[in-house]
Parts: sequence; C-alpha cells; structure tokens
Amino acid sequence: MNSDTALLAYRAYRPEDRDSLHLYAMGLYIEDQAPEKMNPEKIDRSIAFMQEHPDLGEFLMITLGETVIGYCLITNYWSNEYGGRMVLIDEFYIDSEYRGKGWGAQFLQLLTKENKREAVAYQLEVFYGNDRALKLYKKLGFEDHARHHLILE
Repeated sequence: MNSDTALLAYRAYRPEDRDSLHLYAMGLYIEDQAPEKMNPEKIDRSIAFMQEHPDLGEFLMITLGETVIGYCLITNYWSNEYGGRMVLIDEFYIDSEYRGKGWGAQFLQLLTKENKREAVAYQLEVFYGNDRALKLYKKLGFEDHARHHLILE
C-alpha cells in the first residue's frame, strides 16, 4: 500500500467530471471486452438518471488528493433474502497508471466500511477472465454465491 493512503477519497460526481467519467467508462468497457456497447449518450443518460433519483444510486469519483483516478457506479435495491438494502457496485474503474498500488482495494474498503448507504451487503460482478479483479475482490472478502446472473433484454 502506498504511504499516501490518507489522500485517497471519493466524492459524488460533479459536472466538471464529465470528461473523466466518459474516458474511464469507455475504458472499462473496452478493457473488459464487454459484449454491451458503451457510448457517451448512455453515460450521459445514466448521469442524468442518477442525479434525478439519488435514492437509487450514484456515480462516485475516486480521488487521490485533487486528482480523479477512477470512478464507481453504485445502485441500491432492497433484498428480502438479505433483509435490507443491497448496494450493487455496478461499475468500478481505476486509471491504469494507478493500478497495482493498493488504491482500488483501499477505495472498496473505505466504501464498505463507511457504509453511508446502510447496506446489509455489497454485491459486484466481474467478467470471466478478469482474474486480477477477481483476486482482489476475494482478498477483500467478496465471495462467490450459487447463483447465475441472467438477463432478459
């Protein structure tokens, strides 16, 4: 872990973050080779939706001092099974220049320990083959569950 860990923080998205968010969100979908196609219009619609419905989630900008080094999109929902609010870490991206230095792990620990959304559990998804991310998530305590992730479009 870097000795400057006290500098890592996160904050809500601001309009001046638009270019960074676009760059990072597009980068996430390219790097993951996601079958879904991302574009600036989808990102802008998501920003607008989250600003209109903050109870459903938000974009968080991950910062190191004054520098934005990544972002996270979280969404909230209620789970009867878990007996409370679940937070889905829908998207999570750290700029390649800052990877492998502990910043991603520190952010996830900060997000979950602060638990500002009063979540009973945090959930995330990772693409098959993204072994680096999977290793990090498991190291932080995320576990596989006996469920398939199915989507109907």
